[in-house]
Amino acid sequence: MIIRVLLLVIGFAGLYASLTVMQVHLYVTLLLLFLCAGPLSYIVFREEHE
Repeated sequence: MIIRVLLLVIGFAGLYASLTVMQVHLYVTLLLLFLCAGPLSYIVFREEHE
């Protein structure tokens, strides 16, 4: 559980860093983070409930 959360955070940090390096607009970055958060968190936490 903790390892999955850490991987999720590392993934978001890497995505955020790559987007900021590319100088993408802040709202676009936040939009992409929210769009990625849904499927990733579903994949991470779905297996815990089974």
